Amino acid sequence: MSNLCGQDGTGSSPQALELTVVIPSFNGRALLEQCLPTLHVALARAQWTGQTEILVVDDHSTDGTEDWIKAYHPTVQVIHNTGSRGFAGAVNTGLRAARGQWIGLLNNDVLIDEQWLLSARPHFQDSSIASVATRMMVGGQAGIVEFAGGDYTPIGIPLRFGEGMGIDTAGIMQPRLCFWGCGAAVFYRWAALVQVGGELYAPLQAYQEDVELGFRLALAGWNCVYEPAAAVTHLGSVTYGKASFRKRFNSARNAEIVYFSCMPGPLLLRYLPAHCLVFLPQLAGHIIRGSGWGYVCGKAAFFLAHLPATWHRRKVVQNLRKVTPATLSGKMRRRWLSAVMGTAFSAGKKLPAVDAKI
Repeated sequence: MSNLCGQDGTGSSPQALELTVVIPSFNGRALLEQCLPTLHVALARAQWTGQTEILVVDDHSTDGTEDWIKAYHPTVQVIHNTGSRGFAGAVNTGLRAARGQWIGLLNNDVLIDEQWLLSARPHFQDSSIASVATRMMVGGQAGIVEFAGGDYTPIGIPLRFGEGMGIDTAGIMQPRLCFWGCGAAVFYRWAALVQVGGELYAPLQAYQEDVELGFRLALAGWNCVYEPAAAVTHLGSVTYGKASFRKRFNSARNAEIVYFSCMPGPLLLRYLPAHCLVFLPQLAGHIIRGSGWGYVCGKAAFFLAHLPATWHRRKVVQNLRKVTPATLSGKMRRRWLSAVMGTAFSAGKKLPAVDAKI
């Protein structure tokens, strides 16, 4: 992890631009052909084209991504990784080069609504806000939501509110405070990122790296707000596959890394029995959906290969904490038992309503 106190010791930002948009991409030229034009429109709509930069981090692609961008999008800067570093590593390359006071992180497989930046921008003025989660719609399924703000439970299960719901479902179109924003389309305040390390935790590679960053920001006392009017359409899991072994493995392993490194001691001790007990219904749900093997292998990999490093990292992460365990718990999901059982057996499509207020 990089320094935890900011470049000047206070967490303040010397960044010269208003916004840097970072897009990691691996062999994603065809996706960028769709993504970049919609991004240009959104920036122009917000009248921020002169105050922004777009960084595409080409993660050692072999499809001519870099040459194509230079030819057809000359205002977009390309950073080429000499070796593939995975999603988190590619994002970190972009973060280190960013000059914006705010960071817009996008997947290459999203189509950006023209109101995306314009709707999120008012939240940038709130000094308590470190991140703005945006609404994600399912590509190819009209009116179906993929993500409407990320929540977290005290037993260590992240929740994606709105997944599989219709856009007219209660709470979907109302701003609210949440726990984390999905890394496929989210804004981060640079000064807040610097305060908690300045980058994603690269060993997570992909999946729940955004949850882990959201947790660090919450520990440091920052807030995340969900803004439904800032929207994208997401094709989803194009690189790894929507039901791939890699996705299930990483998700299961990374959930344990996040929980055991980020959860404060008093909450960890209180809820650890429930965290262990929920393994069985979660496993049953994955078996029903045909992903049980990836889930089991991911959990086993954590305990066999990652537990010592996670425990060492825990000391660093807990040093970031500026809020009480009670305050942090208050930011987590109420009625978590029904929510967790919902994710176990219905892939998160029947979560109870949330308080839609900020």
